[in-house]
Amino acid sequence: MISKTLETIQKYLEIQFKEMGTDWKVYLNALEKEGQQEEGLYITLLRIEEETSMKKQVSYHPLPDKEGYFANPDLCINLFIVISSQAQNYNTALMQISKTLYVLNNIYDFAPQEEEPLPQEEMLQQANVAKIMKSLSIELQTLTAEQNNSLWQTLGCKVMPAVCYKVRMLTLKDSRHMAYKEIREIQHVWKKMSLNQEDADNKKI
Repeated sequence: MISKTLETIQKYLEIQFKEMGTDWKVYLNALEKEGQQEEGLYITLLRIEEETSMKKQVSYHPLPDKEGYFANPDLCINLFIVISSQAQNYNTALMQISKTLYVLNNIYDFAPQEEEPLPQEEMLQQANVAKIMKSLSIELQTLTAEQNNSLWQTLGCKVMPAVCYKVRMLTLKDSRHMAYKEIREIQHVWKKMSLNQEDADNKKI
């Protein structure tokens, strides 16, 4: 789920940059202290945060046929990512970050290319990428000077033009749930025992 989400963002940026007439590469990778071997934009996962406001504690889920299943509550998470430009030319790095801000602030479906029609498979892939992107909530995060300095010290890299985003919200479901039939007989016996005890108490009185 996490990998697929970040790969989708990577693919979306690559497609949009190509539409703008640039050949910028986008990589999904950690930043290296010695610098990146390849120039381009790098998407790096900073941390994962649980969205506790959406957490449900119910573990038993009834079904219409008087059966149900037990499953762990869904885990809702947010991803904090940094997109940095690793370019030798500083003006190019600034331009890459500027275009990244524009692209992620304006997420659209991909328009068909009339001059050079794409293969059917690639068109379907692009449509799927656009669909996933529109379902995500990608929020720009503003870092203070202290937070920005702490970020690059933690990464151990020289300061480069970069932006931080919060991607919310991914839901991880428990797929290994166990089915259970609703137990009614025990409830009936318990109720009968309670009535018998009540009758016995009344006779004593």
